Amino acid sequence: MRDVFGTRPRRGPEDTPIVLAVQNFKGSVGKSTLTCHLAQYLALKGYRVAVIDCDSQASTTTIFGFNPDIDIDDEQTLLPFFRHGGEPDLKYGLRATAWTGIDLIPANLGLYRAEYEAASRLRGNPDAPDRLRRGVEGLAVDYDVVLLDPPPALGMLSLAVLRAANALLIPTPPSTVDCVDRPLPADDR
Repeated sequence: MRDVFGTRPRRGPEDTPIVLAVQNFKGSVGKSTLTCHLAQYLALKGYRVAVIDCDSQASTTTIFGFNPDIDIDDEQTLLPFFRHGGEPDLKYGLRATAWTGIDLIPANLGLYRAEYEAASRLRGNPDAPDRLRRGVEGLAVDYDVVLLDPPPALGMLSLAVLRAANALLIPTPPSTVDCVDRPLPADDR
């Protein structure tokens, strides 16, 4: 109905799309869950969302209903984009999801090889770390928001994600260290 009445929210033609990385170099902090929930929330509000699963664990891909081991070939992930002489842009990897308004570039275990592919491009090529940024810029023209879900480690893909993003969300769940029982100073008792 929003399309019929012209009330769907959209970024203006001159507005830069949001490219949001949900980044933390630690695992099990809720990056993939937060990425998926944020994508679904924005899609329900009417925004056009692209999600790029950059993590070979493929949790985001799984949450969106794909079995990474069966449904996703290595050639449908970011891996071909990072290969020498690989795909020139990211549009080849987009897949529709069951959610209206959300497209996904999925991941699978084979995506781990992209770490090595990205590292091999570095020598003598100072623009190599910005390859993902340029790919995302080409893709983002068709979306209001692009969400990036990087791997939980400091590696080439994580650094490429940081360089591609224009916004950053860092999930930090509380841990035991955050709740250490300390005695109050004498004057605060």
